This record gives sequence, structure tokens and C-alpha cells, in this order.
Amino acid sequence: MAHRLQLLPQPALPEVPGPVGGTREVMRSLRRLIAADNMTQKENAKVEAQLAIARAMMRAGRP
Repeated sequence: MAHRLQLLPQPALPEVPGPVGGTREVMRSLRRLIAADNMTQKENAKVEAQLAIARAMMRAGRP
């Protein structure tokens, strides 16, 4: 005997106003912020490495 799945009617979700510009624009802005943060972190890592090298050279007595 085959069973059939019966879908019951669901109440409609209330309309919730989104942010100005809509969700798509918010997601795009978030992606840009994340990309900028990633670039900043990469640049900071380079600077930290350069500082570490410079400090090591100073400790070794090399200008």
C-alpha cells in the first residue's frame, strides 16, 4: 500500500521590511568589507615579517 504525503497549507509569512537597498546590496557590501579585511591582513603580515627581519639584523649588528 503506497502512502501519499499530503501538504497542508502554511500561513503566509508576514512582510518584514528589509534594509534600505535590499539584501543583495548588503551582501555585496559585506563581501567587499571581507575582501578589504583580507587584503589588510595580508599586508600587515608582510610588514610584520619585514619588522622581524629588521629587528634580527639590528640584534646581529648589521644596519
